[in-house]
Amino acid sequence: PYALSTAANLKDVIIVDNKIPHLEHGSFDGLAKLEILMLINNHIETVSEEAFFGLEKLKVLWMTHNRLTSIHPKTFCSLINLKKLIITHSFLTRLERKTFENNKKLQQLLLNDNKISEIDPTMFDNLVELEMIKLNDNICVDRDFVESGKKINKSDLATPLQECFKNFELSG
Repeated sequence: PYALSTAANLKDVIIVDNKIPHLEHGSFDGLAKLEILMLINNHIETVSEEAFFGLEKLKVLWMTHNRLTSIHPKTFCSLINLKKLIITHSFLTRLERKTFENNKKLQQLLLNDNKISEIDPTMFDNLVELEMIKLNDNICVDRDFVESGKKINKSDLATPLQECFKNFELSG
């Protein structure tokens, strides 16, 4: 990613099929106009809490088929215009309460096909524009989250998850 720092006018960056185990602070320096970032099948295991610093215009972050097991709660804090976040087909096990605190414009959050077993029930409270959460093919989620009243489409839940959401208002 450091090679991209000379391409200040880039709006879309797609990085696929590489071996990038760690996204470090400053990985995307100089890309202030970036709106779409796709990091697909790059073997990413960890992301520095400041890896996306300076990407305030980013609207879509697509991180699928990587090896992430956790995300620091401050990793996405500078992405204030993020509308769509896709972290699927990875190994996430839990999400901290403040992970999406500054992402108030987030509309779509796809977290399917991970190993999430715990989600704080207040995690999505400040995401007033959130229209879709996909959690299918995860282990399960915190019962308090289920009872918090957040709407989720039944079709977005795998069969084991539907049991976790049985006392939950489901649409569709």
